[in-house]
Amino acid sequence: MCLQTPQANENIRKILLIDFDTNIDDVVFVGPYLYQKQDDGLLHIDTLSLTAIVVASLLNASSMIAIFYFGWKCYRKMGSLMNASRRLQNLQKQLFHALLVDSLIPIILMHLPVSFLLFSCLMEFDVGSIASTVTLSTALFPAIGALPPMFIIKNYRITVINYICCSKTRNQSMQVDN
Repeated sequence: MCLQTPQANENIRKILLIDFDTNIDDVVFVGPYLYQKQDDGLLHIDTLSLTAIVVASLLNASSMIAIFYFGWKCYRKMGSLMNASRRLQNLQKQLFHALLVDSLIPIILMHLPVSFLLFSCLMEFDVGSIASTVTLSTALFPAIGALPPMFIIKNYRITVINYICCSKTRNQSMQVDN
């Protein structure tokens, strides 16, 4: 939907040369170029780019709504488990907190940066090299996504700490033996 056009190429050419010292022929890009200046000097809104921004925004918003909706349902369901044993209640709270943090990670690393970029396109605000942080934060998501349960759930946390401490002790004893 956001295909390269002569107007978009010309606009990106200037940005690439100034900000990145790169020729447009050396890169391939995909993205909305919403406000296109016509030959007569008037701005024209590209409907394909606008459609792409609206669809991406709806997908982003629906994902965030699903996260909050099912998080709220999970929280409400937790209330019905309060008549269970103290041990089960403690485990359920740990699992809920791990789920909460695990849900915040994609919101912070993916949804908010993408929402910012989409909003900046609509407002014709040039974010420059800040846009590359979206790529970095999206790449960090798989690596960070698995960490919350390891630090929030007590049994996992104890296992990780014991592994780190034992590895450290084992390495120190190996150095002494040599």
